Amino acid sequence: MSDPLENDIGSFVESLTAHQRVVLQRILGESLNVLPRSTEETTVDRLHLLEEGMAPLMALLAQLRRYPAHDDAKPYVVTRPAPGHAVMVLNRGILTWNAIWEVKSHAWLDELRITHVIVDVSRLDDLTSSTIAWLVTLAQKLSGGTLRLRGINDTMRRALAILHLDRILVPE
Repeated sequence: MSDPLENDIGSFVESLTAHQRVVLQRILGESLNVLPRSTEETTVDRLHLLEEGMAPLMALLAQLRRYPAHDDAKPYVVTRPAPGHAVMVLNRGILTWNAIWEVKSHAWLDELRITHVIVDVSRLDDLTSSTIAWLVTLAQKLSGGTLRLRGINDTMRRALAILHLDRILVPE
């Protein structure tokens, strides 16, 4: 391994909590344990072990792809788990996002033919009026006319109920 890569891996490992270390070590241990060593004879019968060993790594990769890294400078991150479906994770940057009133902030729904959206608001403490208006605009662009909100707190839930928007912005 090169020094820069060793430094990156070292920094990464140092940044992990004790629990994260244990989980990662278990995943890697389960995956690498079934790989044949260079001193071992590899037979066709043992090839199924490779698939078993890859399962935890594939599960980790799927989670990393489903829930991308958060960057508060970006107002939101979108993943598309299935055709016509989108999952948005709102970041704190949404609260001060200047382009929220521009057409491009919601035009992508039509361009990507999105019909169902789940919006994860768990990284926010509250919703601003601009954010609520934007979410309603997104909901209106969808065939069902509703968005599902994931990670909603009690303050958000009360605000949406008072505004009678809990039928459009539906808490999960």
